[in-house]
Order: sequence, then structure tokens, then C-alpha cells
Amino acid sequence: MLHCNAFSASRDEVFAIPTPEPTTTWKPVAHRQFVESILELSACAGLTLKSEGYGLTRHGHRLFGVLAFEQSAEHGFCIGIRNSHDKTMTAGIVAGARIFLCDNLAFSGAFRVKRKHTSGIDIGAIVCDAFKQLPDQIENLFKNLERLKLEGLSDDEARAVIFRTPEKGVIAPSEMLGVWNEYKQPCHEEFREPTKFNLLMAFTEKAKRQPVSKLDRMHQQLPALLGY
Repeated sequence: MLHCNAFSASRDEVFAIPTPEPTTTWKPVAHRQFVESILELSACAGLTLKSEGYGLTRHGHRLFGVLAFEQSAEHGFCIGIRNSHDKTMTAGIVAGARIFLCDNLAFSGAFRVKRKHTSGIDIGAIVCDAFKQLPDQIENLFKNLERLKLEGLSDDEARAVIFRTPEKGVIAPSEMLGVWNEYKQPCHEEFREPTKFNLLMAFTEKAKRQPVSKLDRMHQQLPALLGY
């Protein structure tokens, strides 16, 4: 995961990262090729890119990125990507939602489309496969988020969820109070009701202060903790 020794990066900085030479059994995917494949296919699909953010570890060996697209007046969807040049993780793509009111992000969990960097890896095919699966992922995610808006939480239940997050790597222990305060006194009045959705918004609101490179673990673990 991209948790330590990581920094936010621009698209140009990502594109400037050199790709290691392949071996007979391992073929690294260029960060630039991965991102460009996403951008080209999304443009062909008529999608409007709203924002993009990237994180790199030291030396640029690992990449995590979020590309957000417009969809409706209330929300859009986004794509999370990850890639590595040091054999630590597979190349992957995951669907997510972007809430326009607060510009918060919520992902569907684990990377659903992922491939090892074997000699036969075809990043173009991976991206095409991902775009075929994304509509169903996004539809299910939006349905689950609407369900969370109807599921109430007592203060004890909310505290129990927050208390479990450090052991799952979602946040640091020192960040728990900030999430609790955001949940009880949200920046946006619309998120004041004690529901699972609004607790999710508290987590994602505080996550805005984190570099994109630290969000991987959070968005993989929150769905299991909150049931979406």
C-alpha cells in the first residue's frame, strides 16, 4: 500500500517516471501508459474529466491515482488506479462515486480488475475489461450509498466503527477524534443526521487532508466496516 514515503504528484510528474526494463517473467507497466489508456478510453466513451490526482512513493515505484468524471447534478463517478514498478502490487482499477456537494469520494472496495505484471500483461486489454465492468460496479455502489442514507446509527455504534478503523489501517489513532467531531458537527448541514452514509462522509471529509497516495487502504476497508 502507498502509505509511507509517499508524495502527491502532477500528471506530468507521473509521466516522467522511467519504467524499469522487463525480464522474461515480469513486465512492468509504464505509469504513463496506464493513465493515458484510461484517459483515451474515457474520452471515447464521451466522459468529461472533472479532476485528477496522483500519488507516488519515493523514486516513483508505486502509483495510486483518482480520476473523477461528471455524471449528474448530484454526483459523478471516479476511477481509482494503482500500479507498481517494484513487484509489490498488481496493476488495478476500481470504481467509485464522487459526491458533488462536498467533493467527497467513496469507492466500491477492493480493486475489481487487477493483473499481475507477468510477461504477457496487456494494459490496454485490462483497461477495456475494466470499463466493461465499471457500469455495474457504479450502479451497485450508488444503490448501496442510497441505502446507507436510510440506515441510522446510535452514537455508540458510530464510535465502535471509528474505534475499529485504526487496526484496519483506515486512519491513524490520532485521527479518530477528528472523524468523530466531523460526524457530530459536519461541515455540510445535509450530513447532520446520524446515518451510516453521513459517517462515511465524515471519514471522506477528513481524508481530503491526506495525499491521494494514502487513500488506498481507506477505500478498501470502509465498505466492509460500513456495509456497502
